[in-house]
Amino acid sequence: MLFRSDQQAPYQDQDLHEKFCQWLADFQPNRGVLIGDTIDVPTISRHAGQPEVEASLQECIDGGYRLLRDYVESSESTSWVKLEGNHDYRLRRAVIDNLKEFYGIRRGVGRNEIPENPLLDVAHLLRLDELGIEFLRPEGDWKQRSEEHTSE
Repeated sequence: MLFRSDQQAPYQDQDLHEKFCQWLADFQPNRGVLIGDTIDVPTISRHAGQPEVEASLQECIDGGYRLLRDYVESSESTSWVKLEGNHDYRLRRAVIDNLKEFYGIRRGVGRNEIPENPLLDVAHLLRLDELGIEFLRPEGDWKQRSEEHTSE
C-alpha cells in the first residue's frame, strides 16, 4: 500500500511526478491512497492571493485530472482511494457560501437511473469515476472534521 498527498496541481514538481509514475510502473502497488490536496485552488482560498501568478480553477482541475490519469495509467493494477483534503474542500465551501442553490446539483436523471456526482464537485471535475478512483468524503465541514480529529 502506498500513500500520496499534497501534489497541489498544477504546482506539482514535474520531474518528481515523472519519477513517481515510473516507480508506479515498476512496482505496481496493490492499493494507493491519495490523502488529499490533489489540487491547489488558490483563487478560492481564504488566504490572500497573488492573481498575477496563481493558477486558475480550470488549470488546477486540468492539472489534477492529468496527474491522477498518469497514476492510473502507470499502474493499472493499483486500486486507488482519494480522501478529501482541505484544498479539495475549497470548491465545496465556495459553492455553499456563494451559490447555495447549486450545491449538489446534478444532471437530470430518469426513472431507475443512478444519479451522477454533483457537477460542481471535485469528484466530478477530476473524473474520479472514469478513472476508477473511489472518493471518500467525511461528514461535516473541514473545520468541524479537523476539530474532531484533534480532540481525540
